[in-house]
Amino acid sequence: MVGGCASDSVKAGPANETTPEVVDAPVTEVARFSAPSATALAVRPDGTLLVGERLTGRIFSADPDSATTSNLATVKDLDTGMTQGGLLGLALTSEGGILVSYTSPDGHIVIDQTDASARNFTRRWDGPKTAERANGGRLAVLGGDTHDQNTLIIGIGDLLDPAKTPRPDTANGKLLRIDEEGGAGPWASGFNNPFALGSDETNTIWVADNSPGEQPERLLRVTAARAEVVASWVDTRVPSGLAVTDDGALAICYYQTGDLMLVDPDDPQGGTGPRVADDCRYGVVSLGDGRLAYSTEREVVVVDTDG
Repeated sequence: MVGGCASDSVKAGPANETTPEVVDAPVTEVARFSAPSATALAVRPDGTLLVGERLTGRIFSADPDSATTSNLATVKDLDTGMTQGGLLGLALTSEGGILVSYTSPDGHIVIDQTDASARNFTRRWDGPKTAERANGGRLAVLGGDTHDQNTLIIGIGDLLDPAKTPRPDTANGKLLRIDEEGGAGPWASGFNNPFALGSDETNTIWVADNSPGEQPERLLRVTAARAEVVASWVDTRVPSGLAVTDDGALAICYYQTGDLMLVDPDDPQGGTGPRVADDCRYGVVSLGDGRLAYSTEREVVVVDTDG
């Protein structure tokens, strides 16, 4: 990998030994549509939802109000043989191009890119060889008025070799910044499996980091300058999706429990908060105006959290 900006390595924070009582948030279901194992969710500027299915490689658009869907493309060269393989992430460039991350047949994590038409994909980045677990693979884009609007970030797990995480020349346990030419450099380090990550679209990535064995899972605020643990917990929830809502809250999806919770970043309560749903599995994205789209085992559901 090429060199790049890197924040300080993550330092462990204290674990929350107790889980606060769960309170259900008032929500209204807006729409739902079929989408088996929809690990990848993104939103176009016009509010159209993009969905990627992990096992089929299908990418389609959906109207979040009517649930009308339209196929865009299918990633055909896909390795789905491992538990955490397949199509993993979607993101959008400022020009409307689509970025997709997945595990390829040669056993590597890769990123392809296309324009808004999704007709022809080209390789953006060839990443590390995958492991059976702790691969990561989710994407986020930083930008805003004062930043490069195509700062592409991918989260890579420790690839079951955490001893390599401190090394700047490896992808293990890092958020990597991928440049336009396909070069990669460490943007932040010290993670176990940063699969659940979401961008404020300006300068901050929020990460809900999975953990091996009995180590605590963690919620982190990450910029190019530092990575800060703001909460941790010892009960296993397996965070699988995270979105920054339009009012600045964090919507976190937990695969193990199915809970989709709204977490206050200033008072994260061990990564908990009002529960929006109990069947979230693979991911969540903010649609704005209080609406969230999240994926169950076989569907994507759109809800209004303003009640």
